[in-house]
Amino acid sequence: QSEASSCTKFGIAASIAPRPFLLQYGMQDKLFPVNAVDSCVSYIKQAYSGQNTFRAEAYNCAHTFTPAHLQSWLKWMNIYMNKK
Repeated sequence: QSEASSCTKFGIAASIAPRPFLLQYGMQDKLFPVNAVDSCVSYIKQAYSGQNTFRAEAYNCAHTFTPAHLQSWLKWMNIYMNKK
């Protein structure tokens, strides 16, 4: 998967701005290489310029969901799902 291909997919994700978006990814993920994700995070941040509703979190793992992911996700959901 090329970096350009990844950015196209993340460009679609950026289109949800300014709605809340938490991106969690593994630094050893073989499906989404960290260099491609990092460059796409920059693109997404531009779409969220001036907003605090986007956060990217890199974890030292492969393509998996860890207890640390879950803990952060629960905090994120508590913040944004409780807003009316």
